Amino acid sequence: MKIKSALGATITALFAVNSQAMEVITVHSQHHDTGARLMQIPAQKFATDTADWLDGVVGAGVNKNGPITGLAQYRGMFAQRINVASNGLNFSGAGPNSMDTPLSYTPAIIIANMDIYRGIAPVSAGIDTLGGAIDVNMRRAELDSPLTVNGRINAQDNGSGFNASLAGGAGNSQFAWLAYADTRNSDEQDAKERAIPNSDYQRHQYGVLTTSALNQGHLFANIHRTDTKQSGTAALPMDIDYIDTTRFELSGEHEISDTTLLWGVGFQDGEHGMDNYQQRALSTAQKARYTLALGRSTSLFAHIQTGAWLWGYDGCINRHDADITNPNNDAFFVENFNNVADDRHSLFTEYTFSHRKLNTTVGARLKYNVADADKISSTMAMMMPAVATLQTRFNDADKSVSDTTFDVVINNRYTLNSHSDLSYGVAIKERAASYQARYLWLPMQATGGLADGKTYVGNINLKPETAYQANVGWSYTSERLSIKPQLFYQRIDNYIQGTPSEDSVVNMVAMMMSGQGALRFSNIDAHLYGADMSAEYQLSRQWQVNAQISYVRGKRSDEVNDDLYRISPLNGQLSAHYYANDYQVAARWRFAQSQTHVSHYNNELSSPGYGVVDVSVDYDINSHWQFNAAVNNLFDHSYAPHLNGINRVDGRELDKGQRLQALGRTLHLGVSFSL
Repeated sequence: MKIKSALGATITALFAVNSQAMEVITVHSQHHDTGARLMQIPAQKFATDTADWLDGVVGAGVNKNGPITGLAQYRGMFAQRINVASNGLNFSGAGPNSMDTPLSYTPAIIIANMDIYRGIAPVSAGIDTLGGAIDVNMRRAELDSPLTVNGRINAQDNGSGFNASLAGGAGNSQFAWLAYADTRNSDEQDAKERAIPNSDYQRHQYGVLTTSALNQGHLFANIHRTDTKQSGTAALPMDIDYIDTTRFELSGEHEISDTTLLWGVGFQDGEHGMDNYQQRALSTAQKARYTLALGRSTSLFAHIQTGAWLWGYDGCINRHDADITNPNNDAFFVENFNNVADDRHSLFTEYTFSHRKLNTTVGARLKYNVADADKISSTMAMMMPAVATLQTRFNDADKSVSDTTFDVVINNRYTLNSHSDLSYGVAIKERAASYQARYLWLPMQATGGLADGKTYVGNINLKPETAYQANVGWSYTSERLSIKPQLFYQRIDNYIQGTPSEDSVVNMVAMMMSGQGALRFSNIDAHLYGADMSAEYQLSRQWQVNAQISYVRGKRSDEVNDDLYRISPLNGQLSAHYYANDYQVAARWRFAQSQTHVSHYNNELSSPGYGVVDVSVDYDINSHWQFNAAVNNLFDHSYAPHLNGINRVDGRELDKGQRLQALGRTLHLGVSFSL
């Protein structure tokens, strides 16, 4: 395991012994040394969003609903099934359709590195890690540091994209500060043959981080602001009008004898406006809709390390509201979610030990999940008896739910010889349903970013998902060669997904609103299995070759023969790097097989395979300045990755209902500095 912390290298080194039982993939924004169990991947310098960093991670991917709306996927699992922590804290976004994804809140300028647990994530990685875990570790204000400034300016020809970021700070022996700002924007971007609908964006982020010295530790206080303006999300029924979010963080470390205490508390307050008429055409003004969503999220953790034992508490307390109006009709109003509570509290313990050639980490986590919602109302109920029936049903129902869930994980690593070892792990993990899956009372598409074009209704009494997981891997590392294949399997009882509603009232409303029947969030049985491998070979001091390949298959395992929704096809990368004294050149081939194993319940489209080439060059002008250039999709190939969403925008070159294409050939230029 790797302990969640905002405290940087000191604490990472302190708990480094625990990382021996499993592999952690680290995407680093700056060159730094890591332990033997960390696989290093350089961050993409020209990434539009932090989620795009996952494109270079074996087994991972990004569900793209918009240029700055990327949901993490790992081995077929995505969205709320993956625990995404920032500085050890978990925050829930403001919107019910995950336009403000967890990874969208942290710009690259302030990230030290991002860790992805390969295989089965340990219980210490977070509250709900059924689908995996990602830790975003921010930079911190450094004590005893002179004034330093670093920044970056990027530009691209496609969409006239622009990004500028700047960070600077200083510190004495008692107090240090670090301030940052990041701005990025783009006009609508192009695929090879046509414009990509609603692919424009603009977002501004800034904040201040501080470090204070204590007698036996440190205190960290941070504030972050995100100000997103009108940005497209063509895969969703609405686009972003604005996202206005403030986040406060307070955390500390305390060392007493051989015991270390890490703790943190954070609060995020977000307001999110979205609509379907300012950035896309409507057939009639009566279809115009505006949603105002509010989200308040409090996150807490306290971890105690004593020798080989780690104990901890993690919790998150979330409140959500969302109201829908029509700017052309003052009489139209729908309370989509009203004072929804989604609280999760948990205790865990983890023990790490070594015996001869075996390193083992064993952990257990107990979780208490509480959810509730207030009564709702809608002016539609006065005109449509079917809506009135659904409203009355929901208001009369007992909406208070509590689930006790647990995780148990065992990870082992056995050293075969000086160059190779065998890793294997098993786990039972559980996850309670999201608030959207429980409390979506009217057939709509507020589904946490599923983006399948279907309307859904919630199910208050959903059972928790229970996953039985197994992972086995082998690694070989020599002076020049590294190869790390893994196999995995998991059976998931009570997997939550939409199934056709059998409620005549629900389907009547759904047909009136969308022309199709609704799906109801339900418990089914499913399983996922697959394999992935990463490898690198040092041809010489100047030349290095890297490769990775990933495969996952997700299927229902009950009486219905169907595949799971939005699963990556077989995909991989092959890259070559040339390193000289003051420059490096790289070429990368990205490929994916066609995906025909698609979900029929979601009317999911199959996708053809593709292969594209990217090239890049980095030149060190001097010790303070670096020039970067890249051409992505060098041969201007027309392709649409399977994880891209489906176009929901009418009247564009790309027909509504077709998968959104990737960018055509795109030239990137950038310069970075550190003073």
